[in-house]
Amino acid sequence: MANQKETILILGYSEDCLTLKRILDGDYKVVSVDNLGRLAELVSEHSPSVVICEACLHWRNAAKTIEESESKPTLIVCGREISTDLHLDVLNHNPVYDVLSGPFNPEDVSWVARAAAGRERRVFVERSVE
Repeated sequence: MANQKETILILGYSEDCLTLKRILDGDYKVVSVDNLGRLAELVSEHSPSVVICEACLHWRNAAKTIEESESKPTLIVCGREISTDLHLDVLNHNPVYDVLSGPFNPEDVSWVARAAAGRERRVFVERSVE
């Protein structure tokens, strides 16, 4: 039997979500959804390892949906401009694993997705902004 790719579900419709999909599509089966109302259905149907949710799309509701699901995927919140306050608020909320801020570096995205899918312990790395 061939190795099946892990599934990542991306909740959002922005250009950032399309960029994340392009970055992750080769290594993972990527399922996209632009409607928070369908999240529970798609988490149940696809059992993703990771859900990536745009910060502007009610990430708290996505976190609640994930907490109530059987598969309990890891949640990553993303966004182009995430304030320090929002970043800290998100990271202090279970089951959030990490925050990805755009513009996205493909290596960072791949590392965070791989770590989250493997449920590795979160490690904070200071990143310089150029």
